[in-house]
Amino acid sequence: MVRRGPAGTVARGAARARGAVSRPDRRRDITGADLAKQATIEFVKAHGTGNDFVILADREDAVTLDRGLTRALCDRRTGLGGDGAIRIAPARASVEADVFMDYRNRDGSVAEMCGNGVRCVAKVVLDRQWVGGDRLRVDTRAGVKVVDVAARHADGRVAQVHVGMGRPVVGEPVELDISPLVEAPGPEAADDGADGGEALVTAEHRVLALTTVSLGNPHAVAVVEDVARAPLARWARLAA
Repeated sequence: MVRRGPAGTVARGAARARGAVSRPDRRRDITGADLAKQATIEFVKAHGTGNDFVILADREDAVTLDRGLTRALCDRRTGLGGDGAIRIAPARASVEADVFMDYRNRDGSVAEMCGNGVRCVAKVVLDRQWVGGDRLRVDTRAGVKVVDVAARHADGRVAQVHVGMGRPVVGEPVELDISPLVEAPGPEAADDGADGGEALVTAEHRVLALTTVSLGNPHAVAVVEDVARAPLARWARLAA
């Protein structure tokens, strides 16, 4: 599968995070456990179609992106905010690639990879000219993903990329019991951004058919008549 779309939009800055800054001649890991010390960690905030990430450009392989640090960075109230955190590091020695994408979900759990995240990684790496040319090989826990530049802005920055996502892994259909939404829809319907989404869940429709699909990060796919009215956030909470 090829993922096509604009490269991620980025904003740069420096985050006040707890840990230690590494030097080229003396490695010191920056981890979420180093909460007693203050250090400045360079970051890039990027998004692909609204899927946003905190990206750490770790060319010296000096940052340990553990659960605590990931949660702190991705917290939308007290941190930088993001759907996940990505550490761009040197490719692993056993893999023929240009960079390694160390991706973590916002709760700190390790994920194999993310399609929108790969696009953002490509933009950061290619715009900074860490790799020359119009092709980037990204080492992920789901294998090497090849990214090709499809378009550039007039100043040379990446505008659009093609990502070879590989073959999707489709699981067996499963059924999600959504009867709790029938019995107690709750006042949180507005949080879903859905217009009357609760109307899709009735006493006659207590089970939602799902298909699991993975391209490195698992997804649950449901076919509905009207996506705009589907209470996706509540379904997701039940499926979690």
